[in-house]
Amino acid sequence: MSETALLYLNAARDIGVLLAAILGIWKWGFQEWLRRRKEVPSIEGNLKAYVNQHSENTVIVSIEAEWYTKSPNRMCANTADTRIEVFLVPINYQIGVLMVKPGYVEPISRVFPYEGLKTLVLGPTNKYKHSSHFVLESNKRYLFRWRLHTLAEQFRHTRELIVDTSMSDCNARSEDSP
Repeated sequence: MSETALLYLNAARDIGVLLAAILGIWKWGFQEWLRRRKEVPSIEGNLKAYVNQHSENTVIVSIEAEWYTKSPNRMCANTADTRIEVFLVPINYQIGVLMVKPGYVEPISRVFPYEGLKTLVLGPTNKYKHSSHFVLESNKRYLFRWRLHTLAEQFRHTRELIVDTSMSDCNARSEDSP
């Protein structure tokens, strides 16, 4: 083979390797850009309740919320609309679905826990904990609903917890709910 043919063969091979590398990098970058466009904040949270006897007929219920996001994106909470609602669950409630919908049952208490805050930012590396305390009647059951509203999208992230105040040492924990 002549030197000119070897030169063209080597140049074609080098150009092919270079084009394959450019195509691979471009394809990876484009797929990464598409993946990031699809990501939305994924908010997770847990509720815990602690019940302490206050007097013969009252208890102090402390609700602790821990909010965080698994997404790499930050999320800003709407501090004006985020709320905790407390509902009384009757002892003699019939067997079936527990209906606690707006308008169906009115809350006995509604608190806006972040009312004084200008903003609440949840990021991928931080967890935000907040506690609220309620003085309630003992020997009753209560449903606590904590709704976290976001600023950017009209999403609500709700966690619910049923607390029985007849138990003197309650360490209840919520299950994830949509």
